Amino acid sequence: MFVFPRSYRLCIWLYILAIKWTICADCNGGNGQDKILNLPGYPSDAPILTMYSGFVEVNATANGSLFYWLIESLQTNKTNIPVVIWLNGGPGASSLTGLFMENGPFTIDSGNPLQLNYNNYSWTNYYHLLYIDNPIGTGFAFCDNNSYVTNEDNVGAQFVEFLYQFFNPLSKCHPELFSNPLFITGESFAGKYIPFITKWWIKETESVPTVPLPQLKGIAIGDGSYNPFRQYPAVASYAYNLGIIDENIYQQTLDEVNYCLYNLTDSNMSMAVDYCLNVTNSVYSVYGGNILQYNVYILDGNYYDSMSKNIGIYLSNVNVEKAIHTFNISTWKSSDGTSAPNPVYDALKNDILLNNTAGIIPDILANHIRILFYNGQLDGGRCNNYGTQACLNEFNYNGDWKSLERHVVKFKDDNLTSGYVKQTENKLLTYFVASDSGHMVPLDQPLNALEMIHTFIENTSWF
Repeated sequence: MFVFPRSYRLCIWLYILAIKWTICADCNGGNGQDKILNLPGYPSDAPILTMYSGFVEVNATANGSLFYWLIESLQTNKTNIPVVIWLNGGPGASSLTGLFMENGPFTIDSGNPLQLNYNNYSWTNYYHLLYIDNPIGTGFAFCDNNSYVTNEDNVGAQFVEFLYQFFNPLSKCHPELFSNPLFITGESFAGKYIPFITKWWIKETESVPTVPLPQLKGIAIGDGSYNPFRQYPAVASYAYNLGIIDENIYQQTLDEVNYCLYNLTDSNMSMAVDYCLNVTNSVYSVYGGNILQYNVYILDGNYYDSMSKNIGIYLSNVNVEKAIHTFNISTWKSSDGTSAPNPVYDALKNDILLNNTAGIIPDILANHIRILFYNGQLDGGRCNNYGTQACLNEFNYNGDWKSLERHVVKFKDDNLTSGYVKQTENKLLTYFVASDSGHMVPLDQPLNALEMIHTFIENTSWF
């Protein structure tokens, strides 16, 4: 039998790959042209950080590009340091919210929104951080009108296109990071995004020819949205057990949620989404006296508003736009799934009440990609720990998840409890509940969040 010479076979492989995946990323022209040289408001007490930002095209037909902001680790030896991607949810929430409110090296000064303060507990203490506005149309990411993604497979496919364009060895963006371990993290509606991104990563790495993608080692999702049939009823249970609602409102809320999930979804999904969100929001905004559902110990339901406003002021400053390479390309959109207009939310709205991630998790674990699910103990919303535990118990990984022992975690030397953890013997699946924290764990408990992600990525002992 005739066999093509090795060099000829390689040429065929490259030709097929070129047809399937064309390198078209921009990254501000590539080759380091995306470097941030002079960020306005940079804190005087902050270490010098190496940062890059720009756009990567993921859908040429839609004129669709994702925006990224890469911040290198503070570690002096940068060889093989993991790259940690962070995604906020929404749908339609910019991941720069995470940069400036949660785990990034900066926060916006409350008295002067053009001044940055340094965050000593940034995840850049250990890792490279890559914030991505996802999907197209979110934050600085852009696309043509009416070209927004309409399902999670769209999200996953376009995001894996980003990974290829950004990391692959022939890219002009950041091919130097191709061999670094990759972890994808995020919160809230990213509980939908990340499993589908992982699904498409697996799909493309198993394809023929194999697509050159960075090695995905693990995913971490905080206070995520997974299964509405388990999570929406948990809102009433959580609020009732904390004394926020009485038994009558508890039963009324359960009845209305069940009507929404089991009746309305069959006839009018858009109406069902509006109905379910209104019912669960009312638990806190009406019956709870407008306390913050994302941290029930905060009595002001509008607590996050001023922080979000200041981020918008900073990112819309023309000098900031020039520094991060968005000037005359895109303007920042602050919609987060609760504000209007939000076309990204509108396009993905019907996905909100779909239970479409549970079937993906077994395949992720079968591919030896480690998973960390975590919750803030005080998040009372639709992503609270009651609902997440119900999802995990229903999944019952390896048939023994429900019987696994839960352990107290103490990250700090003060002997105070940082949280509670349950982990499988093979360490592929971990669930952590963060003490004294709401929906945004890195905001409420920055040190514990840093040690949490460090323990997970390094795969060291929790207790």
